[in-house]
Amino acid sequence: MSARAPRVLLMAAAALIGLGSCQPATHTETVRVLASPDRVVLDVDLGEVRIVGADVEDVVAERSVRGLRGALALDSRREGDALYLEARCVGLIGCRSAHTVTVPRGVDVSVKLAEGVVELEGLEGVVDISVGGGQVRGHGLAPRELALAVGEGPVDLSLTTPPEQLTVAVGAGDVSLSLPEGHYDYVLEAGDGVVYADPGAAPRPVLEPSPRVDVTVARGDIHLLDT
Repeated sequence: MSARAPRVLLMAAAALIGLGSCQPATHTETVRVLASPDRVVLDVDLGEVRIVGADVEDVVAERSVRGLRGALALDSRREGDALYLEARCVGLIGCRSAHTVTVPRGVDVSVKLAEGVVELEGLEGVVDISVGGGQVRGHGLAPRELALAVGEGPVDLSLTTPPEQLTVAVGAGDVSLSLPEGHYDYVLEAGDGVVYADPGAAPRPVLEPSPRVDVTVARGDIHLLDT
C-alpha cells in the first residue's frame, strides 16, 4: 500500500427533518480515505451494503441513514491498516442505512449485517461476510478467499477466478454458485434440500492441489451453475 500518511476525509451533508428528537431524520455523508487501508470493516444493523472493487487508489464510502434523530449512531475511524465503518440503531426504534463502498480490488473486506442485503462486485482480496437475515449477491468476484455466513436468506455468487478457499454456510435459503471451469475439492451438504449441478458445472475428479469449496445449507438447495 502507499507510503503516504493515512488521511480520512469526512464530507457530510445532513438533512434533519423536524426539530424534535421524535421526528425522522436523514443523514448522508461521504468518507474518503487517502492512502488506502489494507482492510475495510463494516458493521451495520439494518439496510443495504454494496462493496465494489475497482481500479482506484482511495477508499470512498457513501452512506445514508434514515431514522429518528436519537436512534442514529454513525462511526468512521482508521485504526492501523483498517478502516471501520459502523451504522448502529440506538434505542427501541430502529433505523435503516444504505452504504456504497468503492475499494481497490485487492483490499480485504469484512461485513457484518444484522438484516438486509449485501452486494459484492469486483473484489480480489479476502472477503468475510456475515448476515443475520437477508440476501447476498456477488458477481465478477475473484477473491483469494471467501467466507460467507447467512442465518436466513438466499445466496447468489459468481466468481471469475478460482479462490484458494470458499466457504458458505446458510441456515435457511438456497445457494446458487457459479465458478470458473476447473477441478475443485467440493463439500456440498443440503440438509433437507438437494444439490443440483448444470452439465458444465458438475464436479470433476479432485486434483492436488484443488481449491476447497465448502457449502452447507441446513434448509434449502444448492445449485452449481454453468459459467
